Amino acid sequence: MDGLQSIPGIGEKMAQRLISHFGDEEKAIAAIMDADIAGISEVEGIGRRYAISLVQDFHAKAEGIEANAFLKNKEITDIYKRLIEIIQSFASTSYARDKMNIFIPYPASRKDLIEKNRNLVSGYLSTCYKIADNHRICELLSKIKPLNENIHLPRIRDRVIIVSNSEDFTLAKERFGNNIPIQMVENEHEFVDVAGGYLQVIAVGEEFLEYILPDEIDPEFISSLHDVDECFIFPEREIAYFVSNMTVINHAIEVALILKEEGISFMEDSPDLDTLQDLLSQIDQEGDVLTGTDEEIDRLSEIIECLETTVKAYLKTANQQIDAFLGNSRLTLSGKDMVDIIRGEVSMKEILSKEMEQSYMQILNSTKESIVADLGLNSIESLLLDSLFPERVDYPLQINDSKIELLKSEISRKLFQRQMCFKRSFARDLHAYYPLIRKMVRKLLEFDVGFTIARFSRAFDLQMPVLIEGGIAFKGAKNLFLANSGFDVDAVDYSVGATSLDPDGNKSSVVLLSGVNSGGKTSLLELIAQCTILSHMGFPVPANYFEIGLTEGIYYYGKSKGTLDAGAFESTLRTFSSLNDDTPKMVLVDELESITEPGASAKIIAGILEMLSENKRNTGVFVSHLSELIIENVSSPIRVDGIEAKGLDSDLKLVVNRNPQYNHIAKSTPELIVERLFKTGSTAEQQFYGRLRNKFGN
Repeated sequence: MDGLQSIPGIGEKMAQRLISHFGDEEKAIAAIMDADIAGISEVEGIGRRYAISLVQDFHAKAEGIEANAFLKNKEITDIYKRLIEIIQSFASTSYARDKMNIFIPYPASRKDLIEKNRNLVSGYLSTCYKIADNHRICELLSKIKPLNENIHLPRIRDRVIIVSNSEDFTLAKERFGNNIPIQMVENEHEFVDVAGGYLQVIAVGEEFLEYILPDEIDPEFISSLHDVDECFIFPEREIAYFVSNMTVINHAIEVALILKEEGISFMEDSPDLDTLQDLLSQIDQEGDVLTGTDEEIDRLSEIIECLETTVKAYLKTANQQIDAFLGNSRLTLSGKDMVDIIRGEVSMKEILSKEMEQSYMQILNSTKESIVADLGLNSIESLLLDSLFPERVDYPLQINDSKIELLKSEISRKLFQRQMCFKRSFARDLHAYYPLIRKMVRKLLEFDVGFTIARFSRAFDLQMPVLIEGGIAFKGAKNLFLANSGFDVDAVDYSVGATSLDPDGNKSSVVLLSGVNSGGKTSLLELIAQCTILSHMGFPVPANYFEIGLTEGIYYYGKSKGTLDAGAFESTLRTFSSLNDDTPKMVLVDELESITEPGASAKIIAGILEMLSENKRNTGVFVSHLSELIIENVSSPIRVDGIEAKGLDSDLKLVVNRNPQYNHIAKSTPELIVERLFKTGSTAEQQFYGRLRNKFGN
């Protein structure tokens, strides 16, 4: 492919819009190739209808045909669209719903593509048919969509990358500048000044190793940014991707596990789903480590949360103990102590401190031990706790809030380092699953394409057609439009042309269909159209048995809305002139006689039938109430079949045999309608309807 503009319907401006939306030309082309109709529809100036047309034209061109090569007029195209809508109603994902639009009927000259689709669809059916009624799979699939690749990444404010030269600065800015602060320093003083404002410092360059830094600044050193593991610098990027797609991934895993239990392999190299599930269960929707995942993170978090409350509670208890001690104490001074006080060699405070120091320190040490035990501090953290308390007797015992904050800050730094260590390891583990996750979600979306067709087939008990040389025949066929609307549909048997079900061996490939009003003639035409389209798509059809000779195209002409004026009449005749060629075609016509007066209509229809029958590879069914008049004007042997009404049932409803009777001109039986009106009418109405009934000889 030479680029977007080589695709039909895409000019320079549209190509630029697609590139802008998808990021680059390669991704835009991939969206069209993958039939991402939803994504393409979001592009400025492209609606859903245009997106469908664009994708259809692209795939048709890739296959060397026109998208509408088989569907020869608007009415048959409308029937195709209605069929696609029914199939789409069984899709669980928007992806599969959109993908149905790339399945088009192919002409007989591209039987290779029809066979390709038949094999594809048969594979879908054999894989998915047995689970087509699994509602849990449908529910889970409905929550799966293409993975979000445009992730909103967090801005990291407690980490800094420090570099010493412009080359590293430029590289760091390009890779991490949108998310992590980048600073360039020239000397040790600047380094200390910058690093002091961040919890984590990543120093790039070996020259920084020579710096003498204060204890509170503990940077991580890397020699170069070129080979650095990105998970070391910015693990949040990898985690953010999985967090953003967490719901989709989890549902995809659940579907994959169900399919695995059912013995269905939808991809060759399935990831270790149990391990992946375990990994994803360790973080929340914000990408933070969940409680219960890492004991040390839990412990440090608990210390930070409870530190101030715990210390102050034990401080209060300690002061109460000191109060009790002082209340029960008696001071006895020796003569020497009294002399020393008088001489000023010692103060009363010093003597008091000495007397109570032992008990004071016991209370203080007991308080520290209780805080250590309650908070779960380790030996190093216990030493940090000493900074909170005075080294000498101080009553009442007090702790400066700023010192608590300093201790909390130190614990927070340890927590940050532990979390960072966890995130780096976690991001590396996730990164290994990245290609497999993308493949799994894509495969499951493709699986729903096949699953959709299988559910559609299962719902209507469809069967794959048998391909023959010419004609069309079926047993137990039902109109999908009626069945999908919830009607109780009668199954129909019929044959036109040289089929295995040909009733009399005359191999009539073009027939007239007569019969009663509301007898199902139009429904039968629709049924033939549906089966013909589905067969040429490579899909199963709504019949217990179906055989068809492939054709180059199908035409459908519905009932005309009243007598046409001269211009419309001429236009209608012109459309039929295109049928006069030697290609095999299917032509379905419903009551063409209404285009003009009956006598002229019969002659016109007769001429069209003669023309079609001259090409033995054509198949045609013409519905008409003028069968007798038409036969009088036809010079070719045209078979006439009829859908006959048997009478009225006990509820005065028309009883019709929906199966056409071969070589039989069926009456439209208006007398039955008159009979029903006579039996249901009032006395006055019966007088009128009785007069009409008598005209029919009743």
